[in-house]
Amino acid sequence: MSDSFLPAADASSASAESDVPPQRRLFLLQGEMSGGPSLFPTAVENALSREVYRLDSFRDAASLFDALKKNKPFAVLVDKDYADPQHTGLTVASSTLLGNQNIPGILIASENDMESRLTAVRAGVHHYLTKPVNIDQLENMLSRATHGEQEAPYRILVVDDDELLRGLFELTLKRAGLEVNTLPHANNIVEEVHAFQPELIFMDVQMPGASGPEAASVIRQIPEFDVIPIVYLSGNTELDLQLAALTLGGDDFLTKPVDSTHLVVTATARATRTRGLQQTQRRLMHTAQELQSYQRLAEHEQHMAQQLMNRMIFSKDLEDESMQYWHQPASRFSGDLV
Repeated sequence: MSDSFLPAADASSASAESDVPPQRRLFLLQGEMSGGPSLFPTAVENALSREVYRLDSFRDAASLFDALKKNKPFAVLVDKDYADPQHTGLTVASSTLLGNQNIPGILIASENDMESRLTAVRAGVHHYLTKPVNIDQLENMLSRATHGEQEAPYRILVVDDDELLRGLFELTLKRAGLEVNTLPHANNIVEEVHAFQPELIFMDVQMPGASGPEAASVIRQIPEFDVIPIVYLSGNTELDLQLAALTLGGDDFLTKPVDSTHLVVTATARATRTRGLQQTQRRLMHTAQELQSYQRLAEHEQHMAQQLMNRMIFSKDLEDESMQYWHQPASRFSGDLV
């Protein structure tokens, strides 16, 4: 049994299920006793409406699995409190059917303790939201699909004066699907970072002109570059040298020769974190701009109200000596307490 609706669409568009792109379709599994449609607060439903996501709601796992065979949604949201004799919310969210189709399973749970989260991780659940669903977390998770089924490749900048190693690093990272720019020295690294906007920098320690730690220190002088991780590359295995380099703007240290798998995993993990932080920063800036706009509007309305009240209370019409009047605070004007 399933119910489906388009939060921001009219009935005519809702009738064309096949026209809904995969990156706009969400499946929700919730039982009859798990809160029904109220599982999502109104704010969450409004956010889904703004993003024009289609939400198909299912009351049993069998109907959900049947639908997955016909349509591939962007994600499957599963209420952890859902249960039937064959399946639980945890088993559905971590099912091999979702894994085989590369569909994220998002578990929505009442518990926010370490034990519950650890149980979900061990069961294979990678996305965990708590009730009531936080709209910022949900939007962050879903927004990656709004510009297409795949994210843009992570941007990696490699700075190394060794032409052979620089080319090897570039080839290895590009084969892993990453976008790579390279520099033979760090003399113009600030301009390159501004232009390329890397999400990770691999930096050789010993280079002519400016060393890796010196270049990293320059980068850290610019606040907008502060979230970009810098991983040093060096053939020197002395721990003291590595620790000293890390104190000068670095985040990690890889010893040459670098294993290809180690290089790719480090690049992907670090760049993923960077992109997430940058997305959070943009959301916070957008929220701050909205708050500033609301504040300016409120101040403008308050100024207008003050001018209106001044004209009413201190009107020249009250200067007639034959009239008696008094000011009474906390009175109502147009339904508002003034």
